[in-house]
Parts: sequence; structure tokens; C-alpha cells
Amino acid sequence: MSRENIIKFYAMVEENPRLQKKMQKIEGKRSKKDVNEQIVELAGKNNIYFTTNELIDYLASQNENLQQDLNQKVSGGRTFTKGELAAAKVAKKSIVSSAEQLANSNYKETYK
Repeated sequence: MSRENIIKFYAMVEENPRLQKKMQKIEGKRSKKDVNEQIVELAGKNNIYFTTNELIDYLASQNENLQQDLNQKVSGGRTFTKGELAAAKVAKKSIVSSAEQLANSNYKETYK
């Protein structure tokens, strides 16, 4: 339930310019209270409830997902489908076979 509340809160912030400004103030200034605690308080003032630990866990999971997405995009690493792997194997065999045939014909012509 808390995860849904956090998502609901961030959706509310996205739609409400007043809340956006409050979030910017929270994230922009240094205060005695932790930023996460201030976000939890702001959500509570808008009748959406979750704990600081739940928010931290949610943000950590979002960060992990983002890192995985970025790593896949940067490295070009993605999960290939079985069809793509099969096509790559067929293409490799075809290329190797063509190269071998070309090499054999060149060898035969050279050493006639």
C-alpha cells in the first residue's frame, strides 16, 4: 500500500504546480530535517501517508531500475530474443561458409 501511496503522491506533485514548488524548496534548501522526512510530511499534509523508510526503499528501487536501464542503453547490452539469437547463429554460419568457399577458390586459382 505504501508504494502505491508514494506513486500517487509523485503523480499529484507532477500535476500540481504548487506542490512542485514546495518540492523544489525542500530539495533545494538545507535544513535540520532530512529531505526525505520533509517529503513524507508534505505528503501527509496532502492526506497521503508513507514512512521515511518506505520512501527511501522506493527511491532506491527506482534508482536501481534507472541504473539497469542506463547500463543497457550505454553498453548496448540488452536481452536478445531466441529468434534474434538463432538468426545471428545462422548468419554467422553463412558468413563463415562463404569465407571458406572464397578462400578455397582463391587458393585453387593461386596454386593451379
